[in-house]
Amino acid sequence: MDDILTQIDAFLTEQGMAPSTFGKMAVNDEHYVAHLRNGRENFSRTRAKVLAFMDAFRQRKLNEKSEAEQMLEGRIPARSLRFTLPRPYLLLNPYLRLHWSARRKYMRSLVWDIKMATVTPPDHAQPFDYARVTIHRYSPGTADKDGVEGGAKPVIDCLTTPIPMRMKKGATAVKMRNPYGLGFIRDDSPRHCFQIALGFRSSQQTARTEILIEEMVYPDRDEPP
Repeated sequence: MDDILTQIDAFLTEQGMAPSTFGKMAVNDEHYVAHLRNGRENFSRTRAKVLAFMDAFRQRKLNEKSEAEQMLEGRIPARSLRFTLPRPYLLLNPYLRLHWSARRKYMRSLVWDIKMATVTPPDHAQPFDYARVTIHRYSPGTADKDGVEGGAKPVIDCLTTPIPMRMKKGATAVKMRNPYGLGFIRDDSPRHCFQIALGFRSSQQTARTEILIEEMVYPDRDEPP
């Protein structure tokens, strides 16, 4: 049981998906993850269905990355913003091990670091509709590629634009997608963002995170049909 929960938690963080959304998409039960965490038995048929869903979703995301590369083709950099955070961001596995309250505190610290390193809101009136975001993580030791790329997602989330989510009829509270976003880019989906995250070795004294956000446009400034 712990093994499947670990895989699901890793998937949720990796894809930025809510547990209720995962349950609805995987087994048509928005409370599936919550029930698992409360000790509900997970039958082998359901487990196989969940694992197959995660594999298929990841494959679809890989295809979307190819789509993102196609969307990037032909565009050139226009406006850009470069800044440095005073510490390397957490890799994926350490981030997954955080308690939810610690994750919230971590996100707030990222927001604060970005605010201190930049002029917020951005000097452009609207978020970049399509952006290339390049993140370089400097730290002692050698970090694995998956850890660097997965750990970069919370940083990307802080660059996005908060938007209200569609709520059920009769709901009074308004939930926000990308609630920690500072409005530099429209969204982190392949239709709005091309992401590059790389890890480099450095001394403890020079450990940091460097971020470059580039607005990518077509030379004539007109989007193709």
